[in-house]
Amino acid sequence: MSTRSVMNRRTFFLTAGTAVGGALVQRRAQASLVPPSERVRLGVIGCGGMGSRHIEALATNPECKVVALCDVAMSRFNRSLDKVEELTGER
Repeated sequence: MSTRSVMNRRTFFLTAGTAVGGALVQRRAQASLVPPSERVRLGVIGCGGMGSRHIEALATNPECKVVALCDVAMSRFNRSLDKVEELTGER
């Protein structure tokens, strides 16, 4: 019998999953360490349709911070303000 170990499918997926999971955890930890001077500060003018999608996508990005909102419709402005607070904890 050979001393070389045989890798079966289960062992392969377990090893691959562990490696990918470790890489994702490391990437997330590095992203949370982004210094404020390296973060994009974002102001959104027009919070309807596409503007609201930008807010949802970028407010949760650790390399970005929503710092200003502007819309002539107070209902959309207030809805966007509430959304930013819901996503980031900051108003």
